Amino acid sequence: MATAADVLKMIQEKEVKFVDLRFTDPRGKWQHVTFDIGMIDEEIFAEGTMFDGSSIAGWKAINESDMCLMPDPVTATIDPFFAETTMVITCDVLEPTTGEPYNRDPRGIAKKAMAHMKSQGVGDTCFFGPEAEFFVFDDVRFKSDPYNTGFVLDSIELPPHREDDLADVPPAGVKMAGPNGDHAKIVESGLKTYYKEVCLLEQPFVKDPDMTVAKYVEESAKQLGAMEVVKFVRFEKGEGIEKKQEDFAAEVAKALQG
Repeated sequence: MATAADVLKMIQEKEVKFVDLRFTDPRGKWQHVTFDIGMIDEEIFAEGTMFDGSSIAGWKAINESDMCLMPDPVTATIDPFFAETTMVITCDVLEPTTGEPYNRDPRGIAKKAMAHMKSQGVGDTCFFGPEAEFFVFDDVRFKSDPYNTGFVLDSIELPPHREDDLADVPPAGVKMAGPNGDHAKIVESGLKTYYKEVCLLEQPFVKDPDMTVAKYVEESAKQLGAMEVVKFVRFEKGEGIEKKQEDFAAEVAKALQG
């Protein structure tokens, strides 16, 4: 289990520039406060840091807005999307006068629920997972002017497109015919190449599970020069390299028939 010392060591090793302390409001929306690493030391993991809770919907009034964020070192991770190297740490929200968990903090409520589950003998482990949903567009535009407010979304997958609109678009896959095809026809859509590439490149490398395929290619390219993945071969786990599956589609069809 990671400690404050482990987090400070990671900050140095990863050359972290900022630390983003995050928590959620009662609606489940992420909230955050970003600190320069000069403000992150062992004390903040022991004492926490104060923040104004009056701006959080459903929490405290302005006259009682002082609240405490307590970083949990176990949750420390590097956010891959910031321009500058940024570490993200999830926090508990505490009452500053008592040090007790704030009764409207979703993370504190979840911890109480888990403790109750154990005390009642219902179970000893509880699993939570997000339902990740996202959209991929070729163009997104929006305006928020007093006289012109709105947005425009554009994708080659959308039905309004004419064939001449696609003249300069490289063939990424087979275009879906009409609406309502996002789930049923996803394997035929132009997003097929995108999904396939992301899933395959981000899976663990077979010879080093701690490294993704993309990372292995990146590291190898530093020594061997430019590299590109041109093909993936599927092996059955636990059977050795010689157990190569030549026809994965036939394997799936056979399983569905059974």
